[in-house]
Amino acid sequence: MRTIVGKSVAELREQGMIPAVIYGPDMENVLITVPNQALIDLQKKASENSIIELTVGEGKDKTVCKVLIQEIHRGPLSQIIDHIDFYRFNSTKKVHIDVPIELVGISPAVADLGGVLLQNIDRIEVECLPDAIPQQFVVDISKLLTLNDTIYVEDLIMPEHVICHVEPHVPIVSVTEPQKEEVVPVEPVAPETVLTEAEVKRKEQEKEKEEETAAQG
Repeated sequence: MRTIVGKSVAELREQGMIPAVIYGPDMENVLITVPNQALIDLQKKASENSIIELTVGEGKDKTVCKVLIQEIHRGPLSQIIDHIDFYRFNSTKKVHIDVPIELVGISPAVADLGGVLLQNIDRIEVECLPDAIPQQFVVDISKLLTLNDTIYVEDLIMPEHVICHVEPHVPIVSVTEPQKEEVVPVEPVAPETVLTEAEVKRKEQEKEKEEETAAQG
């Protein structure tokens, strides 16, 4: 449990502890700290939407709850974890969550025809019970055979009891024709227009003499 708040939490980070909060329906926010090493180990073995069993406290005060990582806050420059929001869900109530998209395979339109692969979205918002949350949506880009082929949201196979909240016609990934570089022709310079530094100086001197002669006349 954590009682330190505000700017003083910087001291916790120096001690290898990350400030965090647990929140959810029908409960007050609970402030905690999490060992940084535990977070590193967790990220190695858990996917983005894994359900985590979080143990808080010790002895008689120990409580265990199932949570999702709602948000990880990082330093803007260092990208080191500054704070974590844990969401304690109700197992009988549906949640809205973003599921990442993973592209697999090789597109013949890219490999053989020189097309450019464009990924329009990298996650899909779904609604489902916590135990039914998909870990990811796998999109096989080997189906992109020709230029301008596209895979849409409607092409995904949604697991049972999972509701998609992205319009079916939204493109996920497509192949476009490579852009042709525009070649601008360079106008050749006529030899007589190219003057050396000495010739330029001579012409300036001749012009000055002509102006002096004209002034004297």
